[in-house]
Amino acid sequence: MDKNTSFNVGIYTRISVEEKVKSLADSIANQKIILSEYAINKGFNITRIYEDEGESGGSYNRPEFKQMLEDIENDIINCVLVKDLSRLGREYIETGEYIEKYFPEHNIRFISIFENIDSFENPERMNDIDIPIMNIFNEDYLKRTSKSTKSILDIKRRDGEFVGAYTPYGYVRSKTRKNHLEVDEEVKDNVIRIFDLYLKYNSIIKIVDTFNQEGILSPTGRRKQLRGEELNESYTWNDNSIRAILRQEIYTGDMVQGKTKSYSYKVKKRIPLPREQWTIVPNTHEAIIDKETFKTVQQMMRLKSKPTTKKHKTKSSVLSGLLVCKECDKKMQRTIVSKNNIDYYYYSCANYKNLGKKACCSQPILENVVIDTIIVTLNTIIDNMIDIENAIKRKNLNIVEKETQKIKVDIKTTSNELAKYKKAKTCLYTDYVNGEISSPDYKYMKDEFCDKCSKLETKKERLEQELCDYENGGISDNEVFKAYTKYQGIDKLTRRIAVALIDKIIIDREHNMRILFKFKDEIKKYQYNL
Repeated sequence: MDKNTSFNVGIYTRISVEEKVKSLADSIANQKIILSEYAINKGFNITRIYEDEGESGGSYNRPEFKQMLEDIENDIINCVLVKDLSRLGREYIETGEYIEKYFPEHNIRFISIFENIDSFENPERMNDIDIPIMNIFNEDYLKRTSKSTKSILDIKRRDGEFVGAYTPYGYVRSKTRKNHLEVDEEVKDNVIRIFDLYLKYNSIIKIVDTFNQEGILSPTGRRKQLRGEELNESYTWNDNSIRAILRQEIYTGDMVQGKTKSYSYKVKKRIPLPREQWTIVPNTHEAIIDKETFKTVQQMMRLKSKPTTKKHKTKSSVLSGLLVCKECDKKMQRTIVSKNNIDYYYYSCANYKNLGKKACCSQPILENVVIDTIIVTLNTIIDNMIDIENAIKRKNLNIVEKETQKIKVDIKTTSNELAKYKKAKTCLYTDYVNGEISSPDYKYMKDEFCDKCSKLETKKERLEQELCDYENGGISDNEVFKAYTKYQGIDKLTRRIAVALIDKIIIDREHNMRILFKFKDEIKKYQYNL
């Protein structure tokens, strides 16, 4: 470049989300005013203003920054103007690469107003030691900001506040309560329907096809719609969007966050965390799906098994993933045999099926036989459990009656004692007025009586609350019993019932079945306590 060079300047502005909140003085608008006035005073041609709003300085994968580089490559601009080095970027090594190599190689004049840097008017300045030092400080600021932001977000998560970038499909941000989720009434039924269709053993692909055929707007489309953006293209559902909804525990009313973490403030890729490290705060918002339904769906997704033939691709069994061979402890696979245009469903050992007699024995068993056995066994267990539950209720009723009588006696005793001290306090004042006791004695005894009355009133309130609790909720239904007894008298085994109540079914070579039901330890505990 010589002194007669005409400069077509590209003004670059940037502000991150965190900086936007903290510093209005460094807004995009403020940067544009300062930089534009500087360019005009210098006689530059302002070719384009590049605005990256809400973009971190730790990454150079910014839309407008990439556009600026493209314009440099196409010789559209030959000067880059920024307010300060941190606007160009906060990553020490890459920022240095642009200043020291890229801009000189492309004959670009670089100006940073705040640091008084101008590679054309003062090229020696580019070699000063303070420039890389300032870049290091800029990166350190990014590191400290990242750490501070993480701490703030962790606190918000522990308080049950929603801090995600996008609300889950079916929810919107509350306009009155910050970081609180409210149900999106317009699409709430779609979420319920997805869970219901899956519980009825529709495949995820089937649900996708159903929603797309009905023209239901996908989660991405719904987000754009809520932001008031024009929907100039069709937004369709896919298997990932349905699967994500089925796995979102947040639909149960519990705030579930912090399931992943980033490698560092420089790397945006995130790694999954084990469940014990998640932040889960119960009952923070209105539930769309009850916890039992969600749990059943998760079990169904885990037990999902592949069909055995292409012909019967859509046929699924209520027993998928539950049958185990006793001889080798491997899952049993479903086989379909057609005879006289009638399909017969069998289960046989996967080891035998895949590896032959050397691996295990063959013990194919009719699916209907297993299902009928489960129905009979379940109804027997449920009838027994109802008898147990009634016995527990009778036992609890006696306990409640005894406890309530005891509490009533304690309340009466406490009330009488409280009345006695209140009367004594009144007599004490009369004695003081009549000059029968001195002022110090009056003050000391008054404090003693007041303290005693306060403790008795607290005790009385606690006893009254206990009495209320016993009278209103003394006999509470046990959740384990509820899980079973609501299916009393079933004549058909559904996938939902099988997954909710059965742990696994062990079958030996003689077709003997051992059905392991869930909550068996809890049931035994109540049997022993009767």
